[in-house]
Amino acid sequence: MSMKKQYKVKKVISLVVVLALILGCALISRQSVSAKTKELFTSLMQKSNSLYNSRVSDGMAIAYKVKLKKNTVVIHGTLQDDNTKQIIETGIHTYKLLDNVKYYVGGGANSAKQLSKKDFRKSLKKNKDSGLGLVLEFQKSEVKTITITQ
Repeated sequence: MSMKKQYKVKKVISLVVVLALILGCALISRQSVSAKTKELFTSLMQKSNSLYNSRVSDGMAIAYKVKLKKNTVVIHGTLQDDNTKQIIETGIHTYKLLDNVKYYVGGGANSAKQLSKKDFRKSLKKNKDSGLGLVLEFQKSEVKTITITQ
């Protein structure tokens, strides 16, 4: 085989490998929610918190990082399916938001207060190590409401 052909073969193989990696990452990063899942729950707690390791060892769902993007919410950590009580393994979980997603803070003894996306981001930042709950409610496979709750 000539040098020119060897170069072309290597180039094609490299391109195929790069495309496979990109496609694989895109498929892995998106989480789909089963039709039975109505709510996912996690607690907001940083890895630096002294209680983090014991809570994880106890099997609690913990989110150590939450990013609220334009059309998605990205949660680093574990989640619990409210319907089955099953823990979704540790990882980076990305969920699509409905166009009219609602953001709330409160619950428990207090009624939940609706916030703008901007104010909800501020509340997420403020409560990122609070141990408070974060609840995602779904409509089909998209997030309908996000609530920081007691």
